[in-house]
Amino acid sequence: MLWTVIVCVLGIFMSTTTTNCLSLPPPIINTVMGDPQASSADVYKCEVCLIVMERKEAQTLQGDCSGLEYYNTICKDVVDSSVKWLSWLEKWQIKEGCYKLTPVGLAVARPCPAHAICSWITDAGTRQPYCPPDHSYHSSQSA
Repeated sequence: MLWTVIVCVLGIFMSTTTTNCLSLPPPIINTVMGDPQASSADVYKCEVCLIVMERKEAQTLQGDCSGLEYYNTICKDVVDSSVKWLSWLEKWQIKEGCYKLTPVGLAVARPCPAHAICSWITDAGTRQPYCPPDHSYHSSQSA
């Protein structure tokens, strides 16, 4: 049974067809975290942001939202936010990086990790960060 679940999950993520798997449509939950207006896709805002930031950092030829069709709305929100935060993103990913709190003090992390960046940039509509904060990373005060 466990092997079937693993195969089913891998099949879903690898976009292959599997048999004998529970097939749940993407909008499986309409009440996520007690919010009746939130869709199940909202749960993955952090993950989508991480993918977009990692693609921006790698400067791949693949589009920022390529392969994220179901999460297209969230991905476009992240891309729109990244345009608004462009000077900061250049600073965090290319120029200066950010600071990581270590046992011996502050160290420069260049480029700044995507999870830290996604905890600082905010959704234009909700003004909420895409990821939970990681208090071991800090940014300088000016872009």
